Amino acid sequence: MIIAISVLSIPISSEASNQACQVSIFDPTFPSNVAEGQAVQVTTTVSVQCAQWRTYYSARVDLMDRRSQHLFSTSIFQIGWNPNVTATVSNVAIAPQSNGPWALLLKLYIFEEAGEVASFSHDFDIQVGNAIANAQQTTSTSSTTLETTSQTSVPMETIPTTSTTSSGLAEQFYILIALAIAALLCAAIIFRTRKRAA
Repeated sequence: MIIAISVLSIPISSEASNQACQVSIFDPTFPSNVAEGQAVQVTTTVSVQCAQWRTYYSARVDLMDRRSQHLFSTSIFQIGWNPNVTATVSNVAIAPQSNGPWALLLKLYIFEEAGEVASFSHDFDIQVGNAIANAQQTTSTSSTTLETTSQTSVPMETIPTTSTTSSGLAEQFYILIALAIAALLCAAIIFRTRKRAA
């Protein structure tokens, strides 16, 4: 199950001084947890206030990897001549193939005819991979191992049979010894009897 997170109070980082435009809302909505290699959509609401006396304004929102600075996607919206504009844009990225926190960055650029007049940024993380699912998988593997160990110990039931066989062999050995002693006694008696008769 994917849970979307909407960050209401976001620390907006301004990267230019004396900017002609200001941002009061920079609110992305994104899933808190995604699978490896999954396509992720980040929807961002932006509220911009620009100086009305300036020229026609436009804006662009970039979604990129915070560590590698790899650009995933770009969305453009028009501010126009209006002093106050609220727009919603969408960006898409593909999650990495490894588990762990995925560091992302949103960059907002505002342009007029002469070029860039303002820029703002916001960073956030998305968890890749489900730690709970991984823990359940580990528990399942451990359970299977325990069952295998239990099955391995089953042949121990054959021990009484081995013990009985050993006991029978011991009895036969004692009988043979007794017979041998009896034979020796008989031979001794016969020897003495013959000796006396002689």
